[in-house]
Amino acid sequence: IFDASLIGVWAENDTRETWALSSCDKKLEYTLVHTDESGKRGEFSARLVKVEDKTFLDIVPVNPGFKQSDFYQGHFLTTHTFVHISKDGSNVKLSVLEPQWLKEVVSVNPDAIRHQKISGEVVLTSSPKETQKFLLANLNNREAFSKPIVLTLKRNGK
Repeated sequence: IFDASLIGVWAENDTRETWALSSCDKKLEYTLVHTDESGKRGEFSARLVKVEDKTFLDIVPVNPGFKQSDFYQGHFLTTHTFVHISKDGSNVKLSVLEPQWLKEVVSVNPDAIRHQKISGEVVLTSSPKETQKFLLANLNNREAFSKPIVLTLKRNGK
């Protein structure tokens, strides 16, 4: 799906970290530039995915490099990361699927979801439908997703 109201620069209050979403040349795709507190940037290709009544941002790093933000460096394998995104009035809440939690889940129950371990990281190899079912089943698990950050639109992208 595409939501033009997400275009712009978003930030938590009292922080220099930003999440800038812009529309991309490709249909239904965004460019996400994450800038951390120290000014390091990381660029991602992003798509909004609606799963039942929930929305997720599916992000994939673009052009890996060591000068990128710490958040970006955590995504050196060019794989998808799922971020639950919801609107709360004029704010947006983001909550990231926790990689450490996922590692623990598949180590205890390898059949929880199809996956491979690459360089110690869990890479989901499940079908989109299986992945969506897994995300929904664990969305309310406080350990599965990070504590939501609340972002406010700082600069409209229009």
